[in-house]
Amino acid sequence: MLKKPLYCVELQSIQYFLSITNWGSMTTTAEHLHVTQPLLSRRIHSLENELGVKLFLRKSRKLYLTPAGEMLKIRFADILNQIEDALEQAKKIEEKTKQRLAFGFSSSSLDHEFHRKIITQLRNSLTDHTLINKVYKITDIINAVYMGQVDLALFPCYVDIDQLSGLSNRLIDNVPLYAFMSVTHPLASHKTVKWTDLKNDYWVCMTSQNVNPFEKCMEKISAENGFVPKFTNADNSQDVVLAISLNESISICPKYNTFGVDIVGIQIEDAYVPYILAWKNTSASDLLHLVDKLELVIKDCLLAQCNSF
Repeated sequence: MLKKPLYCVELQSIQYFLSITNWGSMTTTAEHLHVTQPLLSRRIHSLENELGVKLFLRKSRKLYLTPAGEMLKIRFADILNQIEDALEQAKKIEEKTKQRLAFGFSSSSLDHEFHRKIITQLRNSLTDHTLINKVYKITDIINAVYMGQVDLALFPCYVDIDQLSGLSNRLIDNVPLYAFMSVTHPLASHKTVKWTDLKNDYWVCMTSQNVNPFEKCMEKISAENGFVPKFTNADNSQDVVLAISLNESISICPKYNTFGVDIVGIQIEDAYVPYILAWKNTSASDLLHLVDKLELVIKDCLLAQCNSF
């Protein structure tokens, strides 16, 4: 039991005191802390009253620590360091008590900003979980779920959902497909285009994603519309953007992709890609409770991204 009542000293007042001892004057300290000098003076005066000791002496417009101030400078600095260490330890303990959730999504340098926003929102919503973020190529993400490398995965599904045997899935949304083209393209002023309007264009894809489910999906839709798409390859996302800007080719992508000011996206009529959340059928029951919550968060992100397009 405490023999004396606790002092009602605010930590901020102690931090102000230590800052003054560091910067040497009220005026300089106020400038560095972005507060007014009168406020700083009042806080130090209040601190001295609360402690019952004089902390500073003023001589020739300069501040000097009193003997009591010298001692408290050392002790207060030590106390604040201990508090910071204690808070750091508390955060580590809390992290250990959180459940780990490995979350994967397909990404490329063309849409990483959109996925970053989703991850940020998920972390804000799942405060009782430690979210481990993993990125996979579209060709690898389904296998990552099968192999248990991730607990949940979010990706545009370019294969028939019926092919995802052994996985449970939740349709988040059907995201419109857009034809991204140069502002000088003959179709750039159109509000929408038909799939067949694009049959004479070259469709650029990154080499690292050759013969992937996305291309297979595009080939299937094109066959249904009576033509074979003409694909061309680029080594990286910068080359993709350059090819589109120079009007050498177009790119077919979901609406959330962005390319640059010289490139416009025109919605393709009746063309969508399902965006799904997938997990193993054998996943623990507590994971399933998260799906409804995650679905709402991701839908909000998709809607916000589409509305900002």
